[in-house]
Parts: sequence; C-alpha cells; structure tokens
Amino acid sequence: MMGLNVLEIAAAAMLLLLTTVRINGQDTDDACSPGKSAGSAIKWRRSADDCSTALMCLLGRRMTYTCPDGMVIGAGLTDCVPIGSELDDCSTVDNGKRTSPCKPGTTEPDVSNCAKYSECVQLPSGNATMETRECPYPLLFDKKSGKCEPFKDIVCTIGQTVPKSPCDYEANQCSGASHCVPCSVRHASCSGLPDGLNAWAGREWSPYYVTCDEERVTLQMECKGDKITSVFHPVKRECVEFDNKIIIG
Repeated sequence: MMGLNVLEIAAAAMLLLLTTVRINGQDTDDACSPGKSAGSAIKWRRSADDCSTALMCLLGRRMTYTCPDGMVIGAGLTDCVPIGSELDDCSTVDNGKRTSPCKPGTTEPDVSNCAKYSECVQLPSGNATMETRECPYPLLFDKKSGKCEPFKDIVCTIGQTVPKSPCDYEANQCSGASHCVPCSVRHASCSGLPDGLNAWAGREWSPYYVTCDEERVTLQMECKGDKITSVFHPVKRECVEFDNKIIIG
C-alpha cells in the first residue's frame, strides 16, 4: 500500500506560485544547474541528510518540501510513507552514520564512555531520535544485552572511559544547579583503595566509612554506638570507641 502522495501536489502548488510571484534568491544545487532544468520540468530528489525532506527543482530554483510528522519519503517514490513501514528504507546505517529516523527502543553504546549509551525515543511529532543516556552508578552499559548491567559483567571497549567513582557519573554532578552540595562532599570515593571497609577519604577519624569493591563504592556507612561515640579507625579499618589519645597521639 502506497503512502501519502503529496510531492507531486506540492510541486504543482510551488510551480503555480513561481509563475505568479517572483521569488528572491534561493540556493541551487546540481539538480538545478543551467541546462538541467529547462522549460517547466519538475525534478526532485530525496535529501541525503533528512529522509522526510524532498529537494525540488522548479524553473531552475531549488525548493524543499517536508513530509507530515511521522512520515518519510520512500526510496524512488513520490510518496510520504509511515516511519517503520515496508516502504521506509531509511532505517539503515550508512558508513557508520545514522541518516534516518531510528527504531524506538533500540540502543547503541557510547564510543567514549562505558557508562553511557544512546537510546532511540519516540517524539510527540511521531518522529524518532537518538538521545544520550547514562547508567545508574555503578552500572556499565552492555552492548550485547543493550542494557545497563553490573560492572563485574562488562568488558568495555578499548578507548572507552571506565568510570569508577560516583563523581565520574554526570548524574551526581551539580551541573550548574544552585545550592547544590558538591559531589565530592555528598559521595565517597574508593579510588586507589583496597576491597572491603575503608575510611571515607577526607573524613578520616569520623564515624563515616565506605565499603569498596574494585574501586567502586558499594556502601556508605556510619559507626554507631548505643552509649559511646564511635569513629572509624583508618588503619584497623573498623569502628572503635572515640579516644583523643589515639587520634591526636
């Protein structure tokens, strides 16, 4: 079943406009070069950058027409067809670059960051576009499953950044927000620390400590005592009773 045949209608309307109104300078391309558009012949081709747009040559001038939302131009057709239909040949990748609407729900790994990926989302207009996403800390993106998975199960691609600390993830950054407590204050780091219990860097000899696993923070905890004040001993790596003699020496 063919789609909406609007290109010929649009071309006829534009031709009528050009014969009654003088249109000031418009860009031309090869299809509208002298000698290629003699007479009133109407020539058109689908845009190489946008499958929903047609470039038309009318009386030597280039005009553009865009399909209604949710539709693209089928290859070799003068029809606008629904995105994702059998006549939509725009769901391919040419030379590694997506040149057309994507299929909603599909994902692609980010080439530079192992915790990021792109997801195809449906727009209110009916079109679709790829948007950058980030896995929740400390998950990484798995290109095989197309989902965020535990970091122990992921082998990142050579050249990708592998974030480890909470502050390596954009979601934990303030990003210019007012009255935002800096990430380094809100979140601990296990960078360079062994697995297991460790003192919270920058808060040594306080009740606060962390559990580390392969330099990832798995828990942020606090020493608590029923009747005594407890602090985390950075050498013994355990909660101990607060004692000025130990801390000050």
